[in-house]
Amino acid sequence: MDSWATGRNIKEHATNLCVELSTTLAANAAKIIEFDIQAFNRAPGRQHHAGQPPRRVDLANAELAERWLSQSDVQARMPDGVRMETEENPARPFGSDFRSLFLRVDELDGTSNAAATAQNWSTVALAFVWDQTYAKHVLAGGAIALPDGHAVSFTDRTRHRADGTPRPLEASVYLHKWDTYADRTIGDPTPVDVRTLGEIPDPPHDGEPDVVLINASAGTVRCPRILDRYPALLRSTSYRSLCAGTPITYAAARGLTGMIVDPGESTLHDSAHLFILAALGWTIMDLETRETINLIAIAEEFALVPGYVKALPPTVAFRQEKALELLGAVQPA
Repeated sequence: MDSWATGRNIKEHATNLCVELSTTLAANAAKIIEFDIQAFNRAPGRQHHAGQPPRRVDLANAELAERWLSQSDVQARMPDGVRMETEENPARPFGSDFRSLFLRVDELDGTSNAAATAQNWSTVALAFVWDQTYAKHVLAGGAIALPDGHAVSFTDRTRHRADGTPRPLEASVYLHKWDTYADRTIGDPTPVDVRTLGEIPDPPHDGEPDVVLINASAGTVRCPRILDRYPALLRSTSYRSLCAGTPITYAAARGLTGMIVDPGESTLHDSAHLFILAALGWTIMDLETRETINLIAIAEEFALVPGYVKALPPTVAFRQEKALELLGAVQPA
């Protein structure tokens, strides 16, 4: 694992932890999907979120995340320690004196995609650090790891106004490559080898505006809803896919995608890719009102709220205004 230089600020250290955790989880999930024929069996027990019921691979990765966190060297890397919430293991209530780094983790986003294709999934970690100046937890950064060995991370550099409210998001975005050929055993919390390939600049081009991804791969209602309300998408797009969200982060960051539509409300971890895209010049809007969303303000408002709470409204993300025109006029609900 590449280590951040000593003396870098705490947000970069937090981002480094996100890269380490997300890639370790991705390596474990890939191994389970490849070798465990029962990986996608329904898992017993209580479901703590409104998404698809957990599968065995979800719970196995949630257990691995806890094992990773319990390592003493992880806790020692942050001055006030580290606490974590995964999608399958919600965090306990926080006290008023809570100052630890807080990790919000989706141990496997896109389980339904993985069960159908063995691809199109991701592992996600977002980090929130205590800011003494504003007396609250603020977004530090995050990372999204993908099964092909890519990982994309961001470190927040957003400035605040005098009253403490955040300005529009500013962040540095980096591309990493984790070792997909490592000889690992399932459940190994040892960090996988990761190379940092460099900072991702703004994409070399703005993407094809009529290449549209709709976040509805596992939703039986979402796709008909979006196409009924935005019929222009059926006529004016050259490519549509129901696979969107965090699993398409790398393709979108490279500028291959024109527009991403999420017709449903979403949690912070399910929207982690939007922070990366906003840092790369994408516009993120409320799908219904067409008002620009201040992602940092939402992240700070929901930083310590239980992770199953839907923090973001339905959204549309794009790089060219022309892409927004493809939605056309919204039809009544």
